[in-house]
Amino acid sequence: MEANQQRAVAFASVQPVNCHPEWRLRHMTLNGRFNNNNQLGTSIYPLVWHVVQEHLQTSSGSDMDHRITLVHIDPSISMTTNCQFVREALEKLSGHHEVWAPVCSNHMYLLHCLGQVLADFRHSPLSTLMMVVVGDHGNEPAFRRLSEKAGMEFCFQSSF
Repeated sequence: MEANQQRAVAFASVQPVNCHPEWRLRHMTLNGRFNNNNQLGTSIYPLVWHVVQEHLQTSSGSDMDHRITLVHIDPSISMTTNCQFVREALEKLSGHHEVWAPVCSNHMYLLHCLGQVLADFRHSPLSTLMMVVVGDHGNEPAFRRLSEKAGMEFCFQSSF
């Protein structure tokens, strides 16, 4: 019951944040923690935007919806609850041509969570999404494999 209440809060609290004038940035969170303190999101956003700009310059005509969604995964909450949250977030985003960036303070936790969730989407319409990961360069190949197996375009930016 508690997890359902947390998810209800998460999707009710998708908040737009000011960013590039032609693009909209949204935060999706499982608990209100990141909505009250957008520091992690605002520090990650410029790196995500850099990746998106580079991609748009090198791709031939993008049909992106000009929306970036940061999906915050909280390692202080159970893996089961986080996986369900990410599944619901991806179901909400699927079919849209947009960028999503999973954000977590623990990259190994994030990798494990996405490994569990993205396996469920191998035959679903995630091909319209582009996943952008900002993190440790050593984890890039693992994130890339997960994204490609789920049929998503993938971009990576090292955080150091």
